[in-house]
Amino acid sequence: MLRRSLWLAFIAACSSKGNVAPVSDAGLDQLVTPGVLVQLDGSGSSDIDGKIADYSWSLISAPSNSVTVLEGEGAAPTLRVDQVGRYVISLTVSDDDGDGSYPDIVEVVSTAPAERPIAHISVAGNLGIGQALVFDGANSIAAPDQDIVSWDFSLLVSPGSAALNIDSEQPTQAELVPDAEGMWIIGLEVSDGALTSRTATMEFQIENTVNQPPVALCGSDSVVQLDDLATVDGSASADPDGDPLNYLWTIRGPDNEVVTGIGMDEIQIRLEDRGW
Repeated sequence: MLRRSLWLAFIAACSSKGNVAPVSDAGLDQLVTPGVLVQLDGSGSSDIDGKIADYSWSLISAPSNSVTVLEGEGAAPTLRVDQVGRYVISLTVSDDDGDGSYPDIVEVVSTAPAERPIAHISVAGNLGIGQALVFDGANSIAAPDQDIVSWDFSLLVSPGSAALNIDSEQPTQAELVPDAEGMWIIGLEVSDGALTSRTATMEFQIENTVNQPPVALCGSDSVVQLDDLATVDGSASADPDGDPLNYLWTIRGPDNEVVTGIGMDEIQIRLEDRGW
């Protein structure tokens, strides 16, 4: 009988306690870059003797030029970060009995994005089986306050068994001697020691024949009188591979004046009294 009385007294004492205030939890601090839409998270807030009925968010401070506002309601509003700097947000919650929590603070820090280097590839050599190609990444670009310290060439697609030859004394270059027809793809990544570029690629088609340079022939020397019309004939020019030709003519006079132009295989010039 005594035990039962004590138990009833204990229950009565517990039931007579007042409501326990809820606890707000504004989530983890975040590190972002300008333009990012940040989602806040107050779902960790709790109430041991009830449930959370209301979430009250407040933007306490922001960078001086910021015009952003909190958007949305409930446990997960959003904030569009528009400046570099620190955003301080407060969260208080209320439970179903109307009691409020102490505020919890979360910070969103916005920093300028680091500038990654940019890889560029150039190539020298003839396209053909057994012909050496030299790829160069020296024109790759680093951030203004950085220098490129490494060049990582890779053979992304290879129809043959040839491998890249990389000379440690020329780290910006790689050499390849294709040994099969087909499409080859070279990749290059560069690094400034902290950040690595995206992969730059170069595609090239290897044929079994090597493209040969054309041969320019503009005819024999001729002697004309002043004011006569002189004809220069380049129609004997030829390409060993049979490809169509383009003609770029350059005329240099006695005073070293240079005139250039793109034309057909034959041009006509009139020599005036200027020492020509």
